[in-house]
Formats: sequence, C-alpha cells, structure tokens
Amino acid sequence: MSSPVSGVIRYVCCVFFILFMTGCTTFKVVDLNESISAQEGSLKTNANRVGVQLLEAKSDYGDALSFQQGLANSLRTEGVFNNISYPVNANDNVELLIRGKVAGQFRKNGAKNFFTWWPGPLIFAHNWRGTRFVYDAFVDIELINAGTGEVLGNYHAESAHELIHKSAGPGPFIGALVIVPGVIKGAVSVSPRGKYRQKLYEVAYANLWHKVAVLIAKDQELRDANDVAEMQRNCGDKFDEQAQIGGVWTRFIACQSRKFRMLGQQPAEVGIATVYISDDQRLKVHVTADGKIVGWYVFEKKY
Repeated sequence: MSSPVSGVIRYVCCVFFILFMTGCTTFKVVDLNESISAQEGSLKTNANRVGVQLLEAKSDYGDALSFQQGLANSLRTEGVFNNISYPVNANDNVELLIRGKVAGQFRKNGAKNFFTWWPGPLIFAHNWRGTRFVYDAFVDIELINAGTGEVLGNYHAESAHELIHKSAGPGPFIGALVIVPGVIKGAVSVSPRGKYRQKLYEVAYANLWHKVAVLIAKDQELRDANDVAEMQRNCGDKFDEQAQIGGVWTRFIACQSRKFRMLGQQPAEVGIATVYISDDQRLKVHVTADGKIVGWYVFEKKY
C-alpha cells in the first residue's frame, strides 16, 4: 500500500512530465492605446518637395535611436510625400520643412517581473502573468514653410505597447525550488534585455510614425483643398485651363492646382527655352527667357 508521500511524489512527477511535453514560450506585443486603423492608410500624396531634419531623440536605451529616425521613410512609404530630402541640408530645394522631437521610455515594473520569476513560478506566475514590459513613445512635429519660416502645423502622437513573454515549461518552477537560479532569473528580468527591446521598438515606432503620417496627410489634404477653393474663386474660368502658345507663364502657373518643377533647358525656335513638368508627369511646358509659353505637351496617363 503506497504512502501519502509517495502519492505526492508521483503527482509532482506527473505534473512535470506534462509540462515538459506541452511547455512552450510565447511572445506577444499588445497595443495599449487606440490606434489609427489601417483603412486610413490610403493617403493622398502631396506634391510639395519636403525636407526632413534629424529629429531630436531621447531614449533610456541607445539601441532605439535608429527606430526613432523613421519618420521620413514612413512619410515616403505611406505615400504622404513622394519627394523627400532626408536628412535635409542647406543645398536642398524644398518647399516644406519637418522638424521635431521624439522620445521613448520603459515604464518601471521591475519588482513585478522579479516576483514573476521568483518565487512566482511556485504559483505558475511565469505561465499566467509572464514577463511584462511597457514602452511609451512620444513625438512632436512641426511642419514649416521653408521659404517664410511660418509654422503650418503642429502634430503630436504617442504610443504605448506592452510585451508579454510567457513560459509553460517547468524550468522556472524548478529554479524557484532551488532558489538561487530563481533569484538570478528574477534579477535578470527586472530590466528589458535586447530581444525584448527590439520587439517593442519595431511595433511601437511603426505605430507612432503611421499616426504622424495620417495627421500630416489629413492636414495637408484640407489645406490643399482650401488653397484650391481660393484659387478657383480668384481665377474663375482660368482655373486649370490648358496652356496656350504665347501665354504668360506666371499667369498660367498662378491658376494651376497642380505643381510644376523645372526639368532643364533646351533649344527652341526662339532661343533657349526652360522646360517645366507637372508633378503628375502629364504636362510639359516650354517657356522662353521673357516668360512666354512657346510649347506644351500632354502625356497620356498609363494604367
């Protein structure tokens, strides 16, 4: 007849066997703030030439710095601006300038993580709670008229994400029984190691830059709509009219909703003409030195 002690030993061995057979490690990053939905990511592209300065960055770990300079790439990939100079320098010909500050930090919850790994595994805290780190990121951006220095817009965004690492293996339980390994594991878990930090940075800053991109794009879309409406009122039937040979370039461009950039110069019947092309790549206009239109070409849009 088996003793109560031997029954307990068999039970513990059975539990350990099940844990060994089913034990696994899971990582999950949870968004603690309401995020701008992916559906809002279909943003209207603005034709302005934009310069993005290196952002003033602050973080409690140096490995966040590369993620904290991701705004320019996000604005480009999200389609907010297709003509971006980054990092901008004094020789870049830009119409808009973006500058700002970004910061990120981990919330202090080391005591809870220590408990999770010692003596927490005795109540399976490593399985139902796990190691948790919360990372907050903040950014403040200014959009500036590069010609006048006027601040056109101020944008603030923030994100908060929690990384949860759970383990269903028996190792933490055994470590807690032995005490010393459990204490060591608890001490190590007080601060986020590199693997945890990278997982949080990847999600937190992608989320942060998407929010900024949406804010800027919506603001620019509204500003462009207001500018076009005012142009329509001022120009009347001249608004977005077709180019005319002999027309005055400055009058023509003043009533065009699309923007033009200089493409270069080339010989013309009346001398050297400056060639301008619209940012949608569909209209090319030749202009003489005295500002007269001497040629124009329309390119069919390709689908």
